[in-house]
Amino acid sequence: MAGDERSGLFQPLPGAAFLRASLAGAECRPALVLLEGGAGTGKTTLAARWARAAADRDARTLHHTPAAGSTAPPDLTAVEAPALLVVEDVHRAPDGTVPWLRAWLREARPGFVTVVSYRPAELPNPACPLGLDPELPPALRIRRERLGPWERDRTRALALEVLGPERSSERLADRLHLLAGGNPQTVRDLLDALAETTDAAAALQDAEVEPPVRLSQHITARMASLEEDATALVRAAAVLGGGSRERDLRRVAGLGRSAGGAGLVQALRSGLLEERAPDRYSFTIPLAASAVLTGLPGPIRCSLHRRAADVLTRGGEVSWVAVAHHERLGGREGAWLRAAERAADDPNALADP
Repeated sequence: MAGDERSGLFQPLPGAAFLRASLAGAECRPALVLLEGGAGTGKTTLAARWARAAADRDARTLHHTPAAGSTAPPDLTAVEAPALLVVEDVHRAPDGTVPWLRAWLREARPGFVTVVSYRPAELPNPACPLGLDPELPPALRIRRERLGPWERDRTRALALEVLGPERSSERLADRLHLLAGGNPQTVRDLLDALAETTDAAAALQDAEVEPPVRLSQHITARMASLEEDATALVRAAAVLGGGSRERDLRRVAGLGRSAGGAGLVQALRSGLLEERAPDRYSFTIPLAASAVLTGLPGPIRCSLHRRAADVLTRGGEVSWVAVAHHERLGGREGAWLRAAERAADDPNALADP
């Protein structure tokens, strides 16, 4: 997922002082910027802003996307400083890219800034985009720039920019932010879809909001990279929704303590799930749960909902609204009606799961 440059608010350039100091002249120490963030967090946009800022300072700019596979690494021997080199998507780069980068950084000349972008969750070692022990020289200045979800105010501002004051509202923007988990690309994609509707607020309040194509494709690719137990845990999280306990996830997934724990760790490392609170796990992008459920065959989805209903009735305090929800989607009509009756008698059953 790659973002455009709409932001909804003017954003100061991150790392501007570091960039200025590193490109002040040919005598400046060489520098490395590790630009990390999940899919759709704006790495490409920020790298482009840095490149423009470097060009404004009369620095040479070079761009290399090794994952594209169509171009060889740039020849840097004749490039004069100051210069900015951007190497994108190292997590998808072919095998020779990291050794080339390590060799370049060990010999990087003064006045050169190298930007390396990557998704930590898609690396063998999330904290080491250049591999273990890259042997970087002491003179190399290093900065790590982490990109994550937007703050709620930024989502509100972009919704106002795209939909206009007549169609946007604080409530709509807050719902949008919740579904997207603040992910910039998902926010933009949802707004693009809402811009084509006659009633944006109603479309976003629909219980079955359709995940954007880009999000669905990303989730499908990440799911394909998981082992069987982690896949089962992610599916269980999609069915249960909200912040679920490890115990409940394991039971819905049909896994024991050891296999379930290992699967949950892999699901967390994949970036699909996150720990929102102690022993409360949910999707990093909540709307991703819909993408997972949509891709499941009906019999598997129904079976998971039945397991969820059974698991939820084993706790001390039962949410009969949630149980009725899962019984209905699991196709057990009699159990659904009984749970619905219990929910109707429960004065605390006010919220839809």
